[in-house]
Amino acid sequence: MQTPYTLVGRSLTWFDNDTSLEHLVREISELNVMAVSGAVKYPGGLWDMGCVQSAYRNFTLVYRSGYLHSLHECVFCNYTKGPFLVRTNFLQQRLFDKRIRNEEVMFRDFFHNQSYSNNQRIALCPDSDSTSLPGKTKLQFGASP
Repeated sequence: MQTPYTLVGRSLTWFDNDTSLEHLVREISELNVMAVSGAVKYPGGLWDMGCVQSAYRNFTLVYRSGYLHSLHECVFCNYTKGPFLVRTNFLQQRLFDKRIRNEEVMFRDFFHNQSYSNNQRIALCPDSDSTSLPGKTKLQFGASP
């Protein structure tokens, strides 16, 4: 790939007027993070910020929705539930673990390794959302189906 950024569109079904890739590109540069995401919007009007914190508690990895810090109208997370924009060179150096067959576990493992092992930050900008259906990978552009 020759682009500086790659959109990993997991569960992404379509882009609409609320999706701002330009905003994500601007924030990944200005915040100097490895990846940036937007909120997740579901058909029917429900949405989820998708920002998750992780911590070790009593020898157990625990996930909790929410964030601890914010900057530029974005919040910092250990894990994001939706599609995300990542630096291409970063992604090429740290591929997903192919031994993991479960998609959700694979993404949690990827973000966990980057957050803790490599001390990389993930930003989530809620005002740039994308419409998703869990487990679906069909991608459409334009108006809602």
